[in-house]
Amino acid sequence: MVQYIVNHLETDTVLFQSDEDELYKFQVQEWDPVIQWFCDKFAVNIQKSRVMEGPKISKETKQILSRHLLSYTQEMYLVN
Repeated sequence: MVQYIVNHLETDTVLFQSDEDELYKFQVQEWDPVIQWFCDKFAVNIQKSRVMEGPKISKETKQILSRHLLSYTQEMYLVN
């Protein structure tokens, strides 16, 4: 599951921002603080993209995220 999440980080729609002005302003207002929080919390640098290719996520960033996700036990993922 961790590998699946990490491998799809580059296609996360939060990291893609529109080239249409109104939507872009909304995305900057709503999503940029979340992206910045993530970068600060994990000491990584994730860039957004305005093109369909999406951002490139460094191997180091993927390793940091993988380590964090793997630190949780399987029982934590179970819903009661």
